[in-house]
Amino acid sequence: MELKYIEYYMSLDKMMNEIEKKRDLLHQTRAEDDHVNCAPVLKSMVMRGREITYKAMEKNKKLQQEIDTMNDELDRWCQQLIEQEKSTIQQRRKFEEEKKTTEKQMKARSDVLSLLEKHQMEKKAVSDALLKLEKEMGNEQKLNLEIAELEEQLKVLKCVNSEEADHENKRKIEIEEIEEKLEDMIFDMSVKDDENQALKKKEQEAKSELEDARQQIIKLLAVGTVLSQLMLSVQKLIECICLTIQELPRFLKGVTKIQNKKIWGVCMNWYKNNKKTSSESVKLCAKWQKEILDSTWHPFKIVEVEGKEIQEVIDENDPKLLSLKNDLGEEAYVVVVTALKELHEYHNSDDAENTHNSSEKQVIPEIWDSQNGRRATVTEALNVGNRVRIACMKEETKRIKGKEKKIQMRKMEKEKIEGENATTEKTQEREERLMDKIRTIMNIKRN
Repeated sequence: MELKYIEYYMSLDKMMNEIEKKRDLLHQTRAEDDHVNCAPVLKSMVMRGREITYKAMEKNKKLQQEIDTMNDELDRWCQQLIEQEKSTIQQRRKFEEEKKTTEKQMKARSDVLSLLEKHQMEKKAVSDALLKLEKEMGNEQKLNLEIAELEEQLKVLKCVNSEEADHENKRKIEIEEIEEKLEDMIFDMSVKDDENQALKKKEQEAKSELEDARQQIIKLLAVGTVLSQLMLSVQKLIECICLTIQELPRFLKGVTKIQNKKIWGVCMNWYKNNKKTSSESVKLCAKWQKEILDSTWHPFKIVEVEGKEIQEVIDENDPKLLSLKNDLGEEAYVVVVTALKELHEYHNSDDAENTHNSSEKQVIPEIWDSQNGRRATVTEALNVGNRVRIACMKEETKRIKGKEKKIQMRKMEKEKIEGENATTEKTQEREERLMDKIRTIMNIKRN
């Protein structure tokens, strides 16, 4: 743009010089010749000067329009820069809030894991105490046998009427010694009993604390599943939540919960319409779920194993089970029978008596290892929590680095736009100075 102005200025200067020369020539010609002969030449020169002036004004007008366009574009860039800066501030605040929330969640997870580790150490201490108690119980049985033998000997000695006077003192001394030993053994027995009672009480407390920890893990796993699904639907938070969604269903199960997939497969054989299949499977699941939780229905019978042990097994001749097998088939029958067995086994266990009312049937959440078909231990749940926590930390670090990189790129773009704006301002100043020079020259030429 500056080069255009310089070229325009040079051409304009050249034309003005040419006009001056022609004007001088015209004055000289007027002095020598008549005005009549010089009139056509003067008229042509005036017309040419007007044409040159008109062209110069048109060029000046175009240049002014270009300058206005550039100013408008510069204003638009400034407005975009202000809007980007506002959005960057909002995103930074949102990022800080998300960071605080994540830190709180990580702190809660670490507290739960430390609690689980503490319970695990207490459980180990209780198991060691139980082993010691078993050894002491063996010694206690031996001590009981010795006490019984000494009591028999004492009775025999007291019942025997000895006529020999020489042996009476010896027998009295022996009796006194036996009585002293007996008292010492009884005292040792009472001490052992107190220790056993204390160990049993400690064992019960440890079991209660361990069961409380198990219930807390169940609640945390359930809440973690819901939170991970919500976070995925909002912003795909942390790829480690995918690990949570994969791991938690493996460790969360409702005891006596009917498996809807098996019932849905049975209904698929009956109906071709997927909507009808889905509705019928839901109805059947709800119906048999209600039947299983019915406290008046007890489809079990008592049998003897090898003529000694008594066990409760499923009564295959139960009318409801027979109707289920005939109507829905073997697969649905196995699903319901499995749920009944789980409910029966769980309510007959010691843990069920401590945590739930065994006389009331209900769906019970449990930490479950679906691959091995058994209750998962607290250690296994702790390992899953550790894996989820490590994955969360890695993904959170990755997310923070990505956000920092975006902020850095925005800063670079902002600096680039500011540099372009500064260059544009310098160019505009040069254009204004050049226009001032041109106006000054034009004024001088006119004068």
